[in-house]
Amino acid sequence: VPHSSVAAGEETFSAALFEAAAALGTGAGSVLAVFYENDPPPVLGRCFLISPPPGHWAVALMISPGGELCAEPSAAAWAAASQEPALQLLSGLASGVQGFEVREPRRLWRWSRT
Repeated sequence: VPHSSVAAGEETFSAALFEAAAALGTGAGSVLAVFYENDPPPVLGRCFLISPPPGHWAVALMISPGGELCAEPSAAAWAAASQEPALQLLSGLASGVQGFEVREPRRLWRWSRT
């Protein structure tokens, strides 16, 4: 099973999405992207009906061509977000809105439902 690991500091979210896009562009049918953090951030308590487990959290995305979401990156300098990018994405998905943004220090992702 082909796999890779991305550790790019504050650029990990973008790097993982670009890596997933490259895999899809070279014939992968789908890609599983998993984002992991050691401490559960307070935002999880607002997104879910249950409390997050102490110590760790993870967000997994199954990415495939022709899905219901579209993401457009743009290089831009943004102030540090109050949430990890993967959790911003999770909050946007849970909100049910048509479009939302995920901010990183050097990149803005515009997500929309197709």
